[in-house]
Amino acid sequence: MNKARLRKWLYWIGLILGGGLFLYQIIAGILALARLDQQSIHAWMLLAALGAMLVVVLVQMINWQIILRGLDVRIPFLDISRGYVFSFLPRYIPGSVWGYLSRGEWLFQQHRIPHAVTNSASVLEILITFISGILVIGFTRMEAGGWAIARQAAFSLVLPVAAWKAMVMAAGLFSKKSTAAQAISRMGLLQWLAGILVYMGQWYLLGVATLLAARAFSTAGQVPLTDWLPGTTFAFSLAWMTGFLILFVPGGLGVRELTLTGLLTLAILLPWEQSMLAATSLRVLYSLAESAWLLWAGGMRFLGKKPQKIPPMG
Repeated sequence: MNKARLRKWLYWIGLILGGGLFLYQIIAGILALARLDQQSIHAWMLLAALGAMLVVVLVQMINWQIILRGLDVRIPFLDISRGYVFSFLPRYIPGSVWGYLSRGEWLFQQHRIPHAVTNSASVLEILITFISGILVIGFTRMEAGGWAIARQAAFSLVLPVAAWKAMVMAAGLFSKKSTAAQAISRMGLLQWLAGILVYMGQWYLLGVATLLAARAFSTAGQVPLTDWLPGTTFAFSLAWMTGFLILFVPGGLGVRELTLTGLLTLAILLPWEQSMLAATSLRVLYSLAESAWLLWAGGMRFLGKKPQKIPPMG
């Protein structure tokens, strides 16, 4: 069996395994929530949180397109929406890297984009995710006052620019021997900053979703949104990054929920039980949002919308 056929087989095996774990996660989460006392849940807030999650996935796909364009790869958004969520399902398999490898195989099969380029894009996406998360955490935890705001604003400009400069310089040193380094060295400052800005918006959207989920299970429904938003944004951002660093837990499952539960009790003083319900519901809501985008992708395939062919890259 040649390497191309082996990769294709592994790609579909990964999709089947990841998809099965994804489906199991949704069913288990829904059953757990269904056992709760329905009178204690503000259902409309959960629906609003689901709407926020739908936009979060949309923002992730927009940012992926921005990163690819920074690497001189131009794929229409319609094509990205057809494969972004679907190809990323293997990330639910323990090991964390399978989703990124699967996404690279999707882009190679559909658009003939070299794996080295898509792997470089994935590295850039991870860097942008963490840098934007650090900046958002800084904004949500900064003290009141003009000097604190100015200091955080300066840090928010210096960190991304310094990271981009160091990244491009390091890639340039290996560009003659590495296709991946060549790709990274092409990333322009404007695309880099645009990706960070878009992802900062995503973190705040996730903070809104977390706030809505927290209020859905809280008796303090009269608390204004603005009073809790910095705390929920901080809590989700830090919990997500903590879960990502636990490499052998699929999708940070359990780690993120436990961390988020603890952080919500500290950041917005929500009782432990209600914080745990909010954290669990967020996992289910995000999975449902992904499912909606999977249905979108399936609809595009059913309607015969074929992916656009991209000229071969060197």
